[in-house]
Amino acid sequence: MSEKLIDGKNETAETLKEIPIDSLEDLFKDERFATFGHGTNGLDVVKSIFEEGVKAKDNGIDLYMCQLGGAWQSVNEMKQEMNNWGHKDAEFVVLFRFPYEYLATNTPSPFDTRRFGVFYNEGKSDDFSERGTYDTKFIIGAYDRSTGNLIENPNYADIDDPDVKKELDAKFTNVVSENQRVLDEMSPSRVGSPLKGGVADEMNTGASTRGDNTESNSAADEWVEFFA
Repeated sequence: MSEKLIDGKNETAETLKEIPIDSLEDLFKDERFATFGHGTNGLDVVKSIFEEGVKAKDNGIDLYMCQLGGAWQSVNEMKQEMNNWGHKDAEFVVLFRFPYEYLATNTPSPFDTRRFGVFYNEGKSDDFSERGTYDTKFIIGAYDRSTGNLIENPNYADIDDPDVKKELDAKFTNVVSENQRVLDEMSPSRVGSPLKGGVADEMNTGASTRGDNTESNSAADEWVEFFA
């Protein structure tokens, strides 16, 4: 595993580890996760994102990142997408891995950004002057388009760790409760399912139909097309 200096400043000896992304084929085929990318420039910015997460005014995920492939897509296909990243000629694509089981499904539609509340940390100000962040613990690393390597995020969390799971479960409960409050205010009859994993099952069931002409009613197809 090689190392790369941040900003090329040898005197700081500040390094980030990197690994060829081709070696992570099995990891990115893990059907428990959805992979999203956020383009950016500069290793200093990458390091800042690893420390603080991606800043966002709200959890409108489609404004800040887009979905990359899925369990049916090879790493080589992912690389082709990232090497042709359309936003600001990004040098790096920061890769989030969101566990499906923590998508809050009790929202008015499969596209509602409140589904991603577990992965988003609210800003502290009431007037939105202080932006929230998409949590760094879900960032596996940043793809370097110039090398084809993944720069690893030292703060990436293992969701199978009992302490991490306890934290996510507690946040999921709060997100589902808040979503239900919003739903009830909109229309008491529009009650979604608060159970974890519901949308994951739907998405994974429909995942293999991406790109063909077969009609499907699964949330997976709708969700994939929305963020494609």
